[in-house]
Amino acid sequence: MTKISTRECVIWFLALLAFGIVADEARRLSFGVLVTTALNHNLIYILIYAAILSRALAIAPEARLSRGDAAVLGGGAVALALLSFVGILALDGAIAMALGLYLVRMRRAEENLRAIGAILLAFGTHLFVAKALQTAFQAEIVSVDSYLVEMMLRATGDFGARVGNQVEHASGFQVAIVGACSACNIVSLLIPAGVAAVMWGRSHFERSDLRWMIGGACALVVVNTLRLGLMVQSHEGYVYWHNEGGATWVAIVQTAVVLAVAAGAARPWDRPSGGAKVAA
Repeated sequence: MTKISTRECVIWFLALLAFGIVADEARRLSFGVLVTTALNHNLIYILIYAAILSRALAIAPEARLSRGDAAVLGGGAVALALLSFVGILALDGAIAMALGLYLVRMRRAEENLRAIGAILLAFGTHLFVAKALQTAFQAEIVSVDSYLVEMMLRATGDFGARVGNQVEHASGFQVAIVGACSACNIVSLLIPAGVAAVMWGRSHFERSDLRWMIGGACALVVVNTLRLGLMVQSHEGYVYWHNEGGATWVAIVQTAVVLAVAAGAARPWDRPSGGAKVAA
């Protein structure tokens, strides 16, 4: 057994994971913009971190990892520290996903460790698997987004034409929809947010959780389609909904949807009184 506690190991790993993501944001954005983004999608990351931290603090202070388990966790932490200088979030996601799978399948793992493992597995899926799939199938994904925008414009009588991922308004203004505009970016973030909210309060999933997630994904697709449809209206509309105030409002609405779905899946109002735990 190691001298460092299980709780300390997990908290150090979480701190380095969060540092890597914040460092990546800071590398691409100014400090002022980084603070502003805390009002939208970053709140979802905070939910994920808070759920992991809450579970980590619930681990008994005297609990210790075996040397092998501590080596795996410590190795992951060191890898995250090194990768923070590279700025490739997909690699952070791969480490988080691998460690999450390890914790979920670890022998004699207590309830809190398994819950943390589930959250890390979902978080890694968002950062690594979802990004890989979006890269591999980008053409097909943006084609679906373009088709949805076409259907919206047809419904309003504003449709001009569509060639591949390029959609034209009846006025003649055209917009090319690329991967960064896809709803998949926020839908994939719904996965770790929902899992984190559920695992924060209980240690098992229910069938209704999936219904909440599917409903939330559909809502996010609708919000993104509306945004893209408004971008196609005119050059002024494109600038407003892509770069200016409209983009911020859409991000806030997306975050609200994700957090509402996460709360609905977790249903904290239905938890047993007295903080009773449900067996995994």
